[in-house]
Amino acid sequence: MNTTSTVDLIKSLVSTAQVIVVKKLSNNDRRWADGQQFGHQNGPYIPANIRRDAGFPDLIPRTDKPHILERELQTVWIRTGETKTSRLVHYSNKGPECHLTGVPKDEFA
Repeated sequence: MNTTSTVDLIKSLVSTAQVIVVKKLSNNDRRWADGQQFGHQNGPYIPANIRRDAGFPDLIPRTDKPHILERELQTVWIRTGETKTSRLVHYSNKGPECHLTGVPKDEFA
């Protein structure tokens, strides 16, 4: 995608979206995409306040593993035009940790 169209797209989203979340990715948020040796979390960390304030759907406990709360949601990846079924997952036995998984690996590498 060229710079001009990216800027235009961002302007369009800012003018029409009810909520926009910008998260600066940490190495841990993206490094997993560079290979198995860097971990397997498969997606960025989503802080609890972002989940709450940005209108993410409520998480639902799994019946087989109630300590895992999750929710599937459709995500649109602007740069690739891809729509994916992603998963917001919180392992409650690991503290506040929640990740958005099922994301396009190439976008994080």
